Amino acid sequence: MFRRSPLLAGVLAGIVLLAPASAPAQESGEVMEKAVSAMEHGDFQQAAEGLRRVLAEDPDNGIAWFYLGYSLHALGRLEEAHDCHVKAQDEPSVRPVAIYNHACVHALWGEKETALRLLEDAVAEGFDDPETLREDEDLATLREDPRFRALVRSLGGGEEDEEGEEETGEAEEIAEAEPLPPPAPAEPVEQAHAFDFYPGEWELLAGDRVVGRIHVERLFGGAVFEARSENSRSFFRFDPVAGEWHQVWAGAGGRSAELHGRLENGAIRLTTRDPIDDAGRLGRATYRNFHPDAFDYLFETSADGGRSWQRASEVKFRRAERPHADARLPRAEGGPPHLREIAAPPEPPAPVAPPEPPAAEAPADAAAHAYDFKLGSWTIEGRIRTSDGGSLPCHGKSIAIRREDGVLVEEIVIQVQDGPTYVGRAERRFDRQTGRWLVSWRLTEPEPAEMELIGKLKDGGPVEYGGDGEDATGSFSNRITFLDIGPDSYSARQDRLYDDGRLEVGVWMYRARRAD
Repeated sequence: MFRRSPLLAGVLAGIVLLAPASAPAQESGEVMEKAVSAMEHGDFQQAAEGLRRVLAEDPDNGIAWFYLGYSLHALGRLEEAHDCHVKAQDEPSVRPVAIYNHACVHALWGEKETALRLLEDAVAEGFDDPETLREDEDLATLREDPRFRALVRSLGGGEEDEEGEEETGEAEEIAEAEPLPPPAPAEPVEQAHAFDFYPGEWELLAGDRVVGRIHVERLFGGAVFEARSENSRSFFRFDPVAGEWHQVWAGAGGRSAELHGRLENGAIRLTTRDPIDDAGRLGRATYRNFHPDAFDYLFETSADGGRSWQRASEVKFRRAERPHADARLPRAEGGPPHLREIAAPPEPPAPVAPPEPPAAEAPADAAAHAYDFKLGSWTIEGRIRTSDGGSLPCHGKSIAIRREDGVLVEEIVIQVQDGPTYVGRAERRFDRQTGRWLVSWRLTEPEPAEMELIGKLKDGGPVEYGGDGEDATGSFSNRITFLDIGPDSYSARQDRLYDDGRLEVGVWMYRARRAD
């Protein structure tokens, strides 16, 4: 964001002379002048208060939105500033600078691709200050990116080489001709510990009033967390391949959501994959402002595909018991921990009997509901075959939801006694042309692995075939059968069908019971 006072003074002076079409009444104009004066003297809090009064009278005043965004940005209140920068872009006289400030917020959040795209938009709209672009500390994370350096050069801001001399035009052409580097690799260590602070009992506060309670536990010592409240339940799982977190949320009344995101600049932001309502709005949960015994949770919605966000709800989490000794708090770079707003935790669904298709239902429709019994949260007890022919007990948990596109998503974590923890995800998509289910299993722990199967409805329950493999005795394919299906429980059995005709029954067997 602009910080050099001569530039700011020039920008402000130019804008004041450009009174927008929706100019406020004289009284509001006086408030605006006082706010501008406060900004010039560095009193951004007073400026923000005055600008909010102006906007209460004239909510379409793009100049006031621009000033307010600048003031909040200077105060470090980036979420609020972000929305103001977006609104200010509707005012033609400040549009290039508003887009530039919008880019600065995303750069501070560590969202490089969005920041670079917005900077390119700002230049295309008329932003032409290479010195600010090159020196703005908000953009420090972009300076080594060839696209950013090319953007500076395009405005006539030649960069100096190690000898302190201007780059030649030939060097610029070579640099611009070089292919863009691949995206920066994920940060598995930092990201994998983003939710280490979360286990324990938490109270949810709206002001001073306790409005809910949530219990969070780390499952089997891995990077999977389960959050439970009175009427919802969630799984939080770290994906080391994508370098991001996934949340599957199941609430009362069949409500569900799938979110994904990352820890960036001290805040965890998770965005819904699909719209959360009939209006097509997306949702975004932000966990921020972390202290050992408290943090803030903010849930926002977006009606424009994530371009701008509006606050929907905000609560503070207060720990009802002491944190674990090894809990680490996400921190904003270069500063103390910040308490950031958090998305409301998921609540466990009430037990619901799986819907049974009517007797007259066509076979294809019955097959389309073959996995409805899995929806909800489950506890698992079972046994897994060992290489020496014996078996070991295992236990775990799972959660399954249906996405907006009809795909049934299941997250599962299994702990083998004296053995590894298995963390996986299955996506099941029904193909109406064939009447079969396309099943994609992806294991993330203990080692990444993938398996594709075909699901069929057989004898009242689904059976999955595929996932070819090989062991010391030969090549095989898998068969997973779901049986003894009831409203609150079901069983599963994995068999191996060897190429030489052998059948090994019960490589893995378990009984699932609906979680309370």
